[in-house]
Amino acid sequence: MEIAIPPAPKAFGAPDDPRLVARAMAPPSRFGDKAFEWLTLTMALAVVVLVVLTGWQLWRGSSLAIQKFGFHFLVTSTWDPVAEQFGVYLWNAGLVIDCLAHRGAIEHRDCGLFDRAGATLDSPAAGFLD
Repeated sequence: MEIAIPPAPKAFGAPDDPRLVARAMAPPSRFGDKAFEWLTLTMALAVVVLVVLTGWQLWRGSSLAIQKFGFHFLVTSTWDPVAEQFGVYLWNAGLVIDCLAHRGAIEHRDCGLFDRAGATLDSPAAGFLD
């Protein structure tokens, strides 16, 4: 004797044919994806434009000094305002060495530059206290 198994009940309002379901659904919208893509492209181009404009302003602002003193001030260390000889090689070298030596020191507050007289980086007068 065979036992008849009744079919599973359908969900309320479900059509009989699955193809009807596919036709009834609207295709997914890609508007949000495209809007996000254009927004990120616009922001990336804005960053590039700002970097170029910043470089242009720096060049324009320093053009008189470069014409008068040239680029040799980057590789000389003589600083004599009376003779108009300016060199920043040692200061730049010291800056690079200091940055390498104290890499990450400000986050850990163990630099030693801002802890004079108990001041910390949170204090506005930290650089002026002796």
